[in-house]
Formats: sequence, structure tokens, C-alpha cells
Amino acid sequence: MSTSVTALKRKNIRGTACHLTVAMAFLFLASIFTPVDSKLSERKFNDLMSKFRKQHSNMDRGQYNLLYAQISNLVWNSPESVGAPTGDFANTTYSVVIYYVPPFINIDDKEAKDGDPGNVNQTRSIANGMLSGLTIDFLGLVEDAMDIEFKFIYPCEMAYYAANQVCRDDMLRSAESAKGMLDVFSTNSTRFYGGGVSLCGPEYRCLSAGAHKITEDLLLRFFVTQPYMEKGFRLVVKTDTPEPDFMSWAQPFDYNLWILVVVEIAVVGFAFMFVEGYGTNEMLSTNPIGLLFDTFHWSFTLVLGIADKQPSTHAGRTLVMAQLFFTLLLVAVYTGNINSFLLNVPTVTPIARFDDLINPLSERYNPDNVVCYATNQPSIKSYLDLELGLDQSVSVQTIEAPDIRDCMMKVYQGEAVATFYDEPIVKWRIANNFWKTGMCGDAGGYCSDPAILEQPECDCPFVDADGNCGETENKWTAVEGSLVTAGEMFNPFGYALILPRVEGVPTKHIAFSTVIQYIKENGEITNLDEKWVPASSSLKCASATLADIVLRLVNVQGLLTITAVLAFIGFIIGMIERFISVLVKVCPCTCMEKLKDAIEATEEEAHREHELGGVGAHAHHEERKASAIGEDPKLLENGNLPPPPMLPPPFSELSASEAALELQARLDRIEDLLDRAATRCTQAMKLEAAAGRKSAPKAVAARGPVKKKK
Repeated sequence: MSTSVTALKRKNIRGTACHLTVAMAFLFLASIFTPVDSKLSERKFNDLMSKFRKQHSNMDRGQYNLLYAQISNLVWNSPESVGAPTGDFANTTYSVVIYYVPPFINIDDKEAKDGDPGNVNQTRSIANGMLSGLTIDFLGLVEDAMDIEFKFIYPCEMAYYAANQVCRDDMLRSAESAKGMLDVFSTNSTRFYGGGVSLCGPEYRCLSAGAHKITEDLLLRFFVTQPYMEKGFRLVVKTDTPEPDFMSWAQPFDYNLWILVVVEIAVVGFAFMFVEGYGTNEMLSTNPIGLLFDTFHWSFTLVLGIADKQPSTHAGRTLVMAQLFFTLLLVAVYTGNINSFLLNVPTVTPIARFDDLINPLSERYNPDNVVCYATNQPSIKSYLDLELGLDQSVSVQTIEAPDIRDCMMKVYQGEAVATFYDEPIVKWRIANNFWKTGMCGDAGGYCSDPAILEQPECDCPFVDADGNCGETENKWTAVEGSLVTAGEMFNPFGYALILPRVEGVPTKHIAFSTVIQYIKENGEITNLDEKWVPASSSLKCASATLADIVLRLVNVQGLLTITAVLAFIGFIIGMIERFISVLVKVCPCTCMEKLKDAIEATEEEAHREHELGGVGAHAHHEERKASAIGEDPKLLENGNLPPPPMLPPPFSELSASEAALELQARLDRIEDLLDRAATRCTQAMKLEAAAGRKSAPKAVAARGPVKKKK
């Protein structure tokens, strides 16, 4: 089994060769060189050994012998199986080497400050709650299914404990230390409390559990069960609050939604042109361009909740009703999203997936990115080197830390952009070591005293008799942002139980694999996953100090800028209109060209009227002349006839200003004549009405009295 599925797909296998392939090749060569009795000669066996060592295989002779030594194995039948239950495991005790790796295994008083280093005396157990975790609960299910009992021991180096009275922290957290304890024939095992041959007993009833990932090295050194859980690596990054930009005010809506709103306003504006325009509504302009602006202004003001025009058709009223309903929905959704936007401040991450670290074509790739890796798990560094080795042009800076928590702290402090580790472990660490301790949110941070979680307590850990804060060396470091997982899980692997490889002893890993399959089929692993691995949606920041969730000026600067620009444009247009109006009144010559055109048109019409007026005046003069002669013939002899009426001069002889004054004078005279005519008409109607009332009694008297019918 390869260290990296991705590595196998890309055919870039480094270091040791794939040992499953080696084993198959070994069987093939053995079938060629082996006689019928299935035994290799010493010389041929050594030849095969040398060939495989040239391929950088790290198997020793004992490991090769295990491939061909005749072995027997114990079996276990589930209660639902056809075969009768076996009693090979009933009422037996197995030693289990564990190590501290939450959420798989939690160990209370793991440093053994209260005694019992390594848990040799079994002071920590599942029953008293001092041992807990996903793997511990899983082993409890195995105990119940196989009717066996587990004795738990963890690595605690004797020499270190004797010198310091505490177990060495890096060893009790190390999977390698647990594997070293399980290798009972090595001197490494005897360094620990409970280690050595006595750990497993004569029948080698021992195993190790924790978060052992199935790798080639693990398969070569130990018997490995099938995985009881399949997981992979997960990226850890820190969130940042995005800096507001010019369009931050529009963020509650997507840009596509804003485009849809503008399109809706335009469509309704065109609809208003069709049903209300072209003379239908007197409030709209008859000019096509003016009509376009009027209808769009009408549609836009309706969205703002202002009806500046009234529809004159039923279709127009329907459009107004629809637009007002759209306005109601738009305002409700926008204000609701603003509220949600304030309560859930959006965050961004520097990278979104592992590919952003190693792929120069990624949008978020940055050669200055720093990645932290934990040295307590060699597979992390191996995977990182493998991925970086695929492209020599990729540059990624790396830093190391003893444990994943140290790497996550470097990411939180900004020393690294990201780190990655087993998904269940990083999720548990984020929830318990950061979110529950207040190292999250915009008002998060940490104290130099790790036992203190809040800033007030860090700044003032105690108060003296006078009520003043005592002197302290504590220092509070404020940090904005929270640790979260990013991207999808990658480089999948499985967690398994491991048992020692011993010649001549029946193997037990097949039986344990059967139990694991039985437990998985019952859905118990899924329940344990949900119980011990926190979901991202369940994370809640424990910081007592919360940042103010308010809109700042920078959030609405774009909206204010747009409003100011529109107001300025309106002001400029108003000033231009006012300037033209004043200019026309103060300096008429500025509009002389247009005025001349208008006057010329008026002059032509007035000239025609003048000609017609002259003809009519001459006829009237002749009529008066004939009348005067009839009344007094001497007037003709004396030549004292009435003079003809005075006609106004023609417009062609006048200047533009004089023509305008002449037109105004004529209009005033016409208006005066109309007023006089109206007055005379009114008087005539009154006289006619009075005469009618006087003649009515005389008409009644002429008819005589009316006879009544009996």
C-alpha cells in the first residue's frame, strides 16, 4: 500500500519501492527458482535478497522469511455467521499499547504526576473515565464482541521519569514510541514502563492502537488489520475579515441579482412608454426622448417608494401595482440580508485548498507562502516532499514544529499560512484548543500564561488588599481571525490495529479484522465519528469579548459616493438651466439667432395679414365715403371726407426688437378688445333676461284664467 494515492497515480514512487509489488515479484521469482518441495536453497535466497536490496528495499532476512514460513491464524465468527462461535479469544487478556492522540485517545494525568507512569498498575481505565476517545470506545466494542479484556499501557520512559518525576511529553504523544514498545524483542521496548517481552506474554497477546495509518513500513514491521476508519489529510488556515471595498454596501446581494433589478426597472419603463406614452398620459412628454426619460424615471422612483406620476390607463395602474409589490419584496429581502450580513461577518482565507500551495497556475498561489509540518508524524513531511518533487519549479517555504498543535499555533500567530494533518485530529484541535479557549473571532487572542483564557484575567490575575491589580508578567496578544479547515480531504488513508510479527505463533490480525468488519457493518464507526469529531457547523467562539458588529463609514463609502455624484450632477444641471434663464433675461442677444428665426416666421404671417388688412381697410374706407356722400353731398364738393384708418408699418421695415414690441402691443390690444366684447355680451344677456321676465305676465293675462276641472 502506498504512502500517497496521488503518488501512485502520478507514478512518482520515491524512497523504498512499493512493497506489495516487491512481494508479488518475490513470489514470481520464487516460483521460478523454487523446486517442488517449495524450499529455496541458501544461495538462491541470498541472490534474491541482493536483488531486492538493490531496489532500495529495507526488508531484513527475518521479514523475508515471514513471507514463506508456514503460519496458522486464529479466527473469530460473528454471532450472525453460519459457523459456530469460536472460543479462541474468550476470557483472554490483551495488552494494548496506546499513546495520547485526541480525539482518538485521551489520557488523564498522562504525565503521571500522581504516579503510575505508563499505566502499568491500570489506574486509568475506561470504567473510571480516565481513558476516553474514539479509539478507546472502539476497543470497548471489540472487547464486548470478542469477550476479551484489554490492559492499556502508554509509553513513559523510565530514565526520564526517574529524573523528572513526569513522563516525557513528546514520547507519550508519539506513535513511533508505541510501535517501539510493541517491538518486544528490541532494546527500545525495554526503555519504557511495562515494555519488553513481558508486555505480550508467551502467547504474544498484545497490540497497539491509536491513529496508526496503514503504510508500507507498517505492513513490513507488523501484522495490520483492515482499517476501522478511513480518513485523510485536511488543510488548516486562518480566516481574515475582508477589507471593505467601493461596493461593500451591495454585498448582501449578488452582482447578478443587482443586474436583474436594473433589467426589471428598464422593462417596466418600456412598458410605461407603451401603455401610458404618446399622448395617453398628459403628465408624460410627447417628445420620444423626453418620454423615454420620463418613463424610466417613473419606474425608478416607484422602486424607491415614490409615485411622482399617476397612471391614466388600467394597464398603467396594473404596472404601478406590480412595481410597488416588487419594491416591497426588494426592500424586505435587502434589509433582511443586511441583518444577516452584520450578524455573520464574511471571512476569507489566504488559500482554499492544498493545490493553492503547490500549483503555480492557481489564483491563490504565492511562492512566499509558509507551510508548517509536524515532525512527530513522518508521513506529513514525506507527502509534502513528494508533492513538491513533482514540479521542481514550485517554491514553498516550510517550517517545522514538534506537534500539530504547535503548527496550528504558528498559523494562528501568522508565522505560517497553513498546516495539514489528519482530519479528525485537526477538527478536534480547532474546537478544543482554539475555539473553546477564546482564540477565535475578531476579538480573540492568547495570554502568555496558557492557563488564562480571557484578557481581563491575563492583565489582572489577582487583586491586592487595596483593590488594585497586582504586578504581573503576563502579556496578552490580540489576534484577529479564527482557525478553520479549508478545501476537501486529500491523500486518503486508513487507521488500523497493529500486532507484532512473531514466527511460529498463530496470527490474530485476521480475527481482529473480522471483528472490525462486523462493527463497521453495524454502523458503530459512524456513530463514533459523529460523537468525537466536531462538525465545523457546531463551532462556537468562547471569547467573552465580542467585536462590535456595526456598519462603519468604510462599508458605505461607495453608496455615499454614488449618492454624492448623482446629487452633484443634478446640481450642475440645475445651475446650467438657471444660467440659461438668467442669460436670456439679461442679455437677449445671446438668443438672437433663434429669435430672428421665430420673428421671420411671424413676420411672414403678419405681412400676409397686413395685406389682407389693407384690402379690407380700403373697402371699409370706400363704404364710409359712399355713406358720407349720401348723407351730405357737400362733403364731396368740399373734399372733407374722413381719413382712411392708420395701418401699422410692415415688419420688414422694423428691427427685431421693434417687431417683438409691435407683436406684444398687438396682442395686448387684441386681449383688450376681447375683454370689452365679453363685457358687452354679458350686459346684453342680462338685458335680454330682464326683458323676458317683464313680458311673461302679459302673456298670462292674454290667455285668461284657467278653468278647474270638476
